Amino acid sequence: MGSTPRLVVGLGNPGRQYTGTRHNAGFWVIDCLSALWKAPLSLGKWQADEARASPPGLGDVILLKPRTFMNESGKSVAPLGRFYKLAPSDVIVVHDDLDLLPGRIQVKRGGSDGGHNGIRSIVREWGEKDFHRVRVGVGRPAPGGDVVGYVLTRPSEREWKKIEEAVIRSTDAVEKLLREGLEAAQQAFNRKAGEPPPGGPAEC
Repeated sequence: MGSTPRLVVGLGNPGRQYTGTRHNAGFWVIDCLSALWKAPLSLGKWQADEARASPPGLGDVILLKPRTFMNESGKSVAPLGRFYKLAPSDVIVVHDDLDLLPGRIQVKRGGSDGGHNGIRSIVREWGEKDFHRVRVGVGRPAPGGDVVGYVLTRPSEREWKKIEEAVIRSTDAVEKLLREGLEAAQQAFNRKAGEPPPGGPAEC
């Protein structure tokens, strides 16, 4: 494969105790894409579970789930980005977001880390911030609640159904980004308050 790949990173924490927690929404999207593209993940050289795929019409894509734990995500992403000489526009990072209600997603490029430690680590280690991002809404705890405890616990059954729908739509958003670019993905998936989300596939 001589062409420069594009990279899709899902953020989360490795380990069975974190599998179903809100902070692992990015991992869930990568798992979904891995299944859709029939590209099994395995431990690779970038301190991550990874897979190389060539989905029809999308070119050469690397899927990545860092094993460095959320707060050190950049230690996996930055070396890979430098090795392949990736531009920020070649990279999509998928992560949980407290500022979006469960069930909502948003596509953006660049901006601040929004208090997300995984994004902060990537920017710090790689020195780039203008990569694409797919934000998966997990909601916030009640006022005064512990944010760290919230993201590291499992959502309720009602929340989980909404988050699961958002994860599935996020796979569509990633494919739209890869195929048609940022503007098309934003128009399709960034919804205003009160708007119903677009439909997605029934399952990964």
